[in-house]
Amino acid sequence: MVWSPDGHSLLSANSDTTLTIWNVADGSVRLTLRGHTYAVFAVAWSPDGRWLASGGFDHKVHIGDATTGVCVRVIQAHTDLVYRLVWSPDGQWLAGTGRDQTVRIWDIHSGACRWIARGHTSPINEVVWSPDGQRLASCSEDHTVRLWRAAAGALLQTLAGHQSAVAGVAWSPDGRLLASAGATGATGELLVWDAESGELLRAFAGITSVVFKIAWSKDRKVLLSGGSGGVIRFWDVVSGAELAHRQSHLGWIRSLSVSPDGERLLSSGEDGVIHLWEIARAELMRTLRIDRPYERMDIHNLTGISETQRAALIALGAMA
Repeated sequence: MVWSPDGHSLLSANSDTTLTIWNVADGSVRLTLRGHTYAVFAVAWSPDGRWLASGGFDHKVHIGDATTGVCVRVIQAHTDLVYRLVWSPDGQWLAGTGRDQTVRIWDIHSGACRWIARGHTSPINEVVWSPDGQRLASCSEDHTVRLWRAAAGALLQTLAGHQSAVAGVAWSPDGRLLASAGATGATGELLVWDAESGELLRAFAGITSVVFKIAWSKDRKVLLSGGSGGVIRFWDVVSGAELAHRQSHLGWIRSLSVSPDGERLLSSGEDGVIHLWEIARAELMRTLRIDRPYERMDIHNLTGISETQRAALIALGAMA
């Protein structure tokens, strides 16, 4: 799930092989895109707003027109499922990673692969560009975070401090800090590093659930995390204190994305719902959901069904 560069729309990936473009202002669906043959895991929106990229179980990356939804190019990207796609800040290159343990860079105009970086020894869960476009950070189930030179794919540094798989990594807006997240058993791990020296600056304490996704506030003062249990937590980066926590989803949180203006947060999870939050007050602003089979059906006076059937209808959108 990602924001459009102007902050007016968002693009979400769905397990039913489709993509959805939403109008953030009213929560309506603007466009549904089709073309993948299996579930979609990764989406990216180009910095100029013109192009969409998506990838997933079919090992391919689709490049589509953001206005019409028409696919203009298909790249045979990885040798296994694609976990993550992200555009370079200048919009010329697309980075991807996945279960084949490689980081790859493609020219979005030709579809040619610029380089392939190898070094991780387990599937790679995330890859992100530094704000200046000079470096990439990747994290893996091999317990490490690795920094790469974007121009050539050379390994610059390996950050070893996690005790288990690293699920998420994120640059601070100024590029000076790097946050990474994961878990050790049922206990979450959330670390902050100096992006230049590789020094571990902080390990947040008291996290009782797996941390799967992380994001920074625009001013770099707040770190946002989500994972198992469906709770979003707001952390003070300097003190390490938890500022707030909000129950957001049923089941795992699978995506967190901060708006271009830095004021809003999108969260999505296994419950098929997208929530829009105001970061400053940690308040829910809006819920976005594709209509379920019985959305808004009034079953208040419906008789002849069991309580189990009634509960199932409510879960599918009915109103009781």
